[in-house]
Amino acid sequence: MILMTMRRGEEQLYIKHPITKLTPAEAQEIASLLEEEFPEWGEFTQEHIRERMKGNVLFLGVKEGEKVVSLGNTRILDFGSNIGMVVTRKGYRGTGYATSIVSALLKEILRESKLALIHVLSDNPSAIRVYTKVGFKPYRTYTFIRGERIAEK
Repeated sequence: MILMTMRRGEEQLYIKHPITKLTPAEAQEIASLLEEEFPEWGEFTQEHIRERMKGNVLFLGVKEGEKVVSLGNTRILDFGSNIGMVVTRKGYRGTGYATSIVSALLKEILRESKLALIHVLSDNPSAIRVYTKVGFKPYRTYTFIRGERIAEK
């Protein structure tokens, strides 16, 4: 896993698609998309997403019609903010949606914070390309071990 960082003034924003602030009304759709695209991260529920939104987690997305096709999130803090998950549905990838979302998240973050962070798996070159394009630089590499959940008896 790679921790990438960016300081205010290093950003190169590319917002080429309309970005929507997602609301609790879209929590089920957000949870379904995250669960579909990140099954290894565990279960996502509508209640979990709504609680995160109450906890000042900002979700931004791109919609095709009424369907959320790409999204990302962050909790904005004054000393530095971490971009959480960024995901685009299969069939919509390669459109620049993720770049627009990351750029829009950075725009919001850098209003309050001087530092933005993002974690990315080192075997995800398309995500690394997006993050580098907008100005993130590798800061530190970590060993990330995936395990299996063991069912309790």
